[in-house]
Amino acid sequence: MSSVQIRAVNKAFGAHRVLRDVDFDVREGDLSVLLGPSGCGKTTLLRIVAGHLAPDSGTLQVGGRTLAGPGVFVSPERRGIGIVPQDGALFPHLDVAGNIAFGLPGRLRRKARTSARVRELLDLVGLPGAEDLPPSQLSGGQQQRVALARALAPEPQLVLLDEPFSALDAALRGAVRADVRHALLAAGATALMVTHDQEEALSMADSVAVMQGGRIVMHDAPANVYSTPTSLEVARFVGDVVELPVSANGETALGPLPEDSNVPPGGGIAVLRPEQLVLTPALAAPMGSAHAVVATVAEVEYFGHDTLVALDLPGASGGRVLARCARPPEPGSRVRIDIEGPVSCYATDSSGV
Repeated sequence: MSSVQIRAVNKAFGAHRVLRDVDFDVREGDLSVLLGPSGCGKTTLLRIVAGHLAPDSGTLQVGGRTLAGPGVFVSPERRGIGIVPQDGALFPHLDVAGNIAFGLPGRLRRKARTSARVRELLDLVGLPGAEDLPPSQLSGGQQQRVALARALAPEPQLVLLDEPFSALDAALRGAVRADVRHALLAAGATALMVTHDQEEALSMADSVAVMQGGRIVMHDAPANVYSTPTSLEVARFVGDVVELPVSANGETALGPLPEDSNVPPGGGIAVLRPEQLVLTPALAAPMGSAHAVVATVAEVEYFGHDTLVALDLPGASGGRVLARCARPPEPGSRVRIDIEGPVSCYATDSSGV
C-alpha cells in the first residue's frame, strides 16, 4: 500500500520547467530518498508535498487523501505532515520540551515538561532527560534529533526530511544518520528525504528515486540502483564507475564480458564499480591464462578501510581504470585484473534523460 502517490506532476517557474510528468510512490512505513544533483527538481517536489508550492498540473495523495489536484489544494497546516529542515530550525527561546511539544494541541503543549509524549520521543531519539536544555547547549546532531522528535510529536502521516545532515561535520554525519533511521523505524513512520549525497541515500533508504532533469529516471531498492542502474547517467551519478568501450561481441580492454552482460547490438560502454576489479600480483597469475589482463599500478590512495588504485590500462577510457582493494599495492608494480559480479552495458548515446 502506498502512503504517498504522485501522478503526472509538473511545475515551472516562468519559462523554466522544473518538474516533468513526475510519477512517484512511497510505500507505507518506508523511508524513500529523492537523490539527485542540484537543480534536478528534488527540493521543488518536496515543497509540493509539504504544501509550500502548488503543482501546475497532476495530483498528490497522502494516505489516500487528495492534497493537491484539479480544484484541490490543502494548506500545509492541514496536511498532517511533519518536516525536518536542514538546520533543525529549533526555537531558541524554547527549551527542548517546548520545541518538541510545539506541534501538539494547546493543552499538551502547555504541559510539555510533564507530557508523556515528550518523554517518549526523547527516549526514541536517544536524548532522555534533556527536557530543560536550551537549543544552544545541544550539538548539531542533538539539535537534528530534537527536530525529528518535534516532527514526530503529532504522529503525522508522513515525515519530510530536507537534506537534514548537510550542516553536520563529516565525522558526525554517519552516527546521526543511523540514529534518525532507527527512530523512524521505531516510530513506524513513513518518510521522504531529499539529498544529493549518494552514500547517505544508499545507507538509509528503503528505496531510492534518482532525479535528473526534472524526472525520476530510476526508483528501486538501493542495492539495485547501485549494482544495476537503468542508464549510463544513473550509473555515473551513483558512485564511482569504471567505463570501458565494449565491442558488439563483448570484448573490452579487460577481456570478454560474461555472456549475460546484455551488450548492445552495435557495442557501447560497459560499466563496473571499482570494487568489482579484483587485483592479484601479476606473478600469481596462472601461467598460460588466455584472458589474464595485467596492468601497472599508477597511483594509490589509502583510506584505511580500503584503497583506491589507479591502473594504467591501454584501451580503457582515458587509458586508466580505478579499482578498490583492502591492501594497497606498490606504485609501479604489476597486477592481474579479474572482474567479479554483474556488468551493465549501455549504447554509446545512452543518456537516461
